Amino acid sequence: MSIQLALENRHLRNEINYLRREQDVVYEFDRIIARSPSMKQTIVTLKKFSGTDSTILVTGETGTGKSFFVRGYSF
Repeated sequence: MSIQLALENRHLRNEINYLRREQDVVYEFDRIIARSPSMKQTIVTLKKFSGTDSTILVTGETGTGKSFFVRGYSF
């Protein structure tokens, strides 16, 4: 096994372990505290479509919490 393959293998194992830990975190919409009207509307919209099989595209600037909404939610 080459050094490159060993490094890739290690990276993939670390990523798998990270993703497994993240799956244990489940959030609920009712526990989110939002102040801005746009964030409140985003929560309402996501909650509305959460029970469907639809694909939802969440866009926004870096650091606005997109990944918070799409990772680990019990829609």
